[in-house]
Amino acid sequence: MSLAYNDKKIPDRVRISPSSLFNYWDNPYRWYKNCVIGTKSSPNDSIVIGSLLHNRIERFYLGLDPIDRDDEGEYITLFDSDPTINSYEIVKIVDRTWDGCVLKYVSEKGIKPDAMEQWVEFIPNSNPDVYIGGTYDYRYGTTIGDYKSCSTLPKSISISHKMQLAVYAWLLRLQGVNIDTFEITYIKKWKATHESPTTGKQIGGSTPEIIVLKEPIREEDITFVVSEMKRIGTKISMCKKDPSLVELFFNVNVLSKFNN
Repeated sequence: MSLAYNDKKIPDRVRISPSSLFNYWDNPYRWYKNCVIGTKSSPNDSIVIGSLLHNRIERFYLGLDPIDRDDEGEYITLFDSDPTINSYEIVKIVDRTWDGCVLKYVSEKGIKPDAMEQWVEFIPNSNPDVYIGGTYDYRYGTTIGDYKSCSTLPKSISISHKMQLAVYAWLLRLQGVNIDTFEITYIKKWKATHESPTTGKQIGGSTPEIIVLKEPIREEDITFVVSEMKRIGTKISMCKKDPSLVELFFNVNVLSKFNN
């Protein structure tokens, strides 16, 4: 198994990934630079921690030793040149979070996913410039799920996570797999305490916890993300023919039109 994520590239086509869709709504031009031009965004501790926890969960369900120090070490060294990535702290957070709640959760859940870390895609004949594709975390029955590491546990599934899973649900439906439920497994990371400069007491620590949130899929969400992806694809094609349109098409905050 490899921790390094490699998306499937199709020559001469831009990938619209389910996980990046909300980034487009939030900042269209940054999305265009990252996804169309190919400017790489900087990694951060949260992404590395999430990848390591994902990998351990997958290995557990495959019947392997969840912790492969060689594989994890090789992955972490990919970020050695980034001064913002603290390898020692990352390993400590992952280990404490795994031991504190994740191992117990996967051991007691009793439901093994029907599929894990599966790539799904759609290549539209109507637009030769784009394709939609990505890797979802897990699926069982008619439920599509995702693992999200976080600092605080949410009370409801965020809009960005709903829309991401709506795209995956649509892609799976195209393959004949019925999906009617979203599920997000939120994993609150362990956080060390620190000494208060005023009282000298240890403060600010966080105990790892897990909460699983589920919602039925709304058909209007599927309709919305599909129409948005078609619109993005059309804009990309038009900008490919006329680059002067980039500023017009990708400098508008789409979230201003978003209705939850």
